Amino acid sequence: MPRAALLRLEEIDKEYRGKSLLRGASLEIFDGERCALVGRNGCGKSTLIRMILSQDEPDDGSVVYRRGIRAVLMPQEHEFGAGLTPADAMSRSEIVCLGPESEPRALEREIPDERWRKLADSVAFPMDALGRGCDELSGGERTKIALVRALSLAADCDLLIMDEPTSHLDIPSMEWIERRVNELKCTVLMVSHDRYFMDAAAQRVLAFEDSQIRSYGGNYSDYWAKLENERRLARTAYEKQQAEINRLRDSIEEMKRRWGYDTKFKTKEKQLERIELVDAPKEEKKGASMRFPHREKSGREVMSFENVSFAWGDRPVLMDASFTIEVGEKIGLIGTNGSGKSTIAKLAMQRVSPDSGRVRIIGKTIPGYFAQEHEGLNAEHTPVEEIQGQRPEMSSDTVKGLLSAFMLGERERASKVGQLSGGERARLALLKLVLSETNLLILDEPTNYLDTQSKHAVEEALKSYGGAVLLVTHDRYLLDRVATRIFALRDGQIEQFPGNYTAFKNHRPMTVRGDRRRRYRVEKKYKDWASGQSYAPGQVLSLTPEEEERHRWAIENRAFVLEED
Repeated sequence: MPRAALLRLEEIDKEYRGKSLLRGASLEIFDGERCALVGRNGCGKSTLIRMILSQDEPDDGSVVYRRGIRAVLMPQEHEFGAGLTPADAMSRSEIVCLGPESEPRALEREIPDERWRKLADSVAFPMDALGRGCDELSGGERTKIALVRALSLAADCDLLIMDEPTSHLDIPSMEWIERRVNELKCTVLMVSHDRYFMDAAAQRVLAFEDSQIRSYGGNYSDYWAKLENERRLARTAYEKQQAEINRLRDSIEEMKRRWGYDTKFKTKEKQLERIELVDAPKEEKKGASMRFPHREKSGREVMSFENVSFAWGDRPVLMDASFTIEVGEKIGLIGTNGSGKSTIAKLAMQRVSPDSGRVRIIGKTIPGYFAQEHEGLNAEHTPVEEIQGQRPEMSSDTVKGLLSAFMLGERERASKVGQLSGGERARLALLKLVLSETNLLILDEPTNYLDTQSKHAVEEALKSYGGAVLLVTHDRYLLDRVATRIFALRDGQIEQFPGNYTAFKNHRPMTVRGDRRRRYRVEKKYKDWASGQSYAPGQVLSLTPEEEERHRWAIENRAFVLEED
């Protein structure tokens, strides 16, 4: 039985500041489905949400509701009001009543104490922060408050709109949201740049393309595969037709040269005129065109941590940690918010010194660094000045061309770096890395603030990079496509897992149950010749029985020692 439409967009036109966002766009959203809304930054996603909630009106066309819709919004910007505590904020929320029979109304609802406290505990909101001011909280904590407010009323609403629900969250919190969203009975419209989240939660993708909204069945990866296939078919059809047109033209020119006037080439000219032209493929907006240059000369080992310990005050970040990174490895470093991942990146770059032990950048290794908050950029410079400061030999026209390729246009080029958006600063910092020659990249949340197209560009650049990478990120989609090893940071220890994020995730339940995987500490330098992987003293490994069997020689010769021993 087909599902009923919850709402319809009918031939919507909408402009904003002279830019056409939607032109004749139509769309249906159905009862109980989970849709992801995707598109480049500034394409009109937020405007569409406002129109659905009757906070904005289309220039032409209409939004048609089923009778009596109740909607809840989790906004991207979390404004809770001056002086409110988290307990105040989570104890009340708002439902918007939409329908053809009356004006839209926003109704404030009190949330039962037991309900919001249970949700807050489930999403790991720190209960000792309930009495603090909301303006004192981290971005992740503010996102958790917004989640609790929205999810507390999800059972009472028909439509839940979530605008960047995983923003600033760590991986355990993201996974909790995925499970929760998949359990909801209401319709969910999620606006997100988190590709892994959309893979886990979305049943349909609504994509802004050329002032239209196109619908793709399936999750984000299904959408991306279909989009790439559409582009490939369009290129093939265009190239095939162009080859045929060129063949006919060459044939006509040859006939004219040989015989002057002839009915045969007149026939071919008519044949050429009758061809229904295939449109040239539109420029594929994949984000910044990106390739990280790789300086070839480095040894097999590029960096090592040797019995490194570090603490902020009485809070340990690392305790006697050892590991080695080799050329070509792509290491994904993961952990909860506040666990110390960014500190490890700074230790690796020797921006901070360990309390004990040693960090070595080995031989001819030349590291490049992307800081999470873009500390390497001068807020008082323009982007042009920032690039010319690094590459003074470049002409202004060359620099402007590079900035344009990274989607920094005339307005952004004339602005101070401190006035740019987070995504614009991220692209500028990535461009500076692209203009460097390195053989080790240390990247701290490089895809924060980027839209999905730019994230794909970063992913392709890292996959083709010939050097080593230490990648601090919560971007699980990126980890799945780039990482060759996962370092999981917890309680000052680094556990190492071969493979990408999904391989780590599949291992992890066994670690939690404690029924199969066991922890070993590396006591002697050891190399697994089958895989080529080297192990340094001090590393902590979490091995399945199958991996224990593979490393039997190391265990029997006490290169790997069971931690319970």
